[in-house]
Amino acid sequence: MVLALAITALSAYLILSAADRFRTMLGETGIHILSRIMGMLLMALAAQFRPTGYRRWASRSRRTVSGTATGADGGGTNAGTGGSTVAGVAVLGGDER
Repeated sequence: MVLALAITALSAYLILSAADRFRTMLGETGIHILSRIMGMLLMALAAQFRPTGYRRWASRSRRTVSGTATGADGGGTNAGTGGSTVAGVAVLGGDER
């Protein structure tokens, strides 16, 4: 883990130290184009998070409709996720993924 942190810190330093050279090389128009491209990528990621989150939520909801949810141990409680069910509604607790 320390090695990964050191590699990340070193790469961040190298990228940020070269920022002035990239800015002069790209110019104002290049920076504007790069900014637009990065914005589009961020928008695409955000647009993908919503359906992915909805699918995960819907799959959990289908499991709890019957009144109990199956935990990691196959039992009738949410023992694997740190929660329980109350009147058919999942009550989440702990580290929910």
